[in-house]
Amino acid sequence: MLGAFFGCGEQASCPMSTPKMPTTILLIDDHAMFREGLALALRQSDPSLAIESAGSGAQALEMLAGMPTAPDAVLTDFYL
Repeated sequence: MLGAFFGCGEQASCPMSTPKMPTTILLIDDHAMFREGLALALRQSDPSLAIESAGSGAQALEMLAGMPTAPDAVLTDFYL
C-alpha cells in the first residue's frame, strides 16, 4: 500500500517491497534488571528489533568482535 504512495505501485523493484533487515541494538549496562526492562520495552514497541545486551564494556567489545556487522544503535551506561 505504501508503494503506491511512493510512486512505484506494486512493482517488484519498488524499495517498499524489498525485505528490510531488522534494526539491531546493543544495550550495555551493568544492571541486568535495567537491561532486561529496556529490551522488553523496545521489543514491545517494535517486535522486529534484534536486541543484544552486555553487562560490561569488555563483554560488549567481545560481542562486537563476533558480530558480522555493527549494530545500528548502541545504548550504553556511561558509569559502568
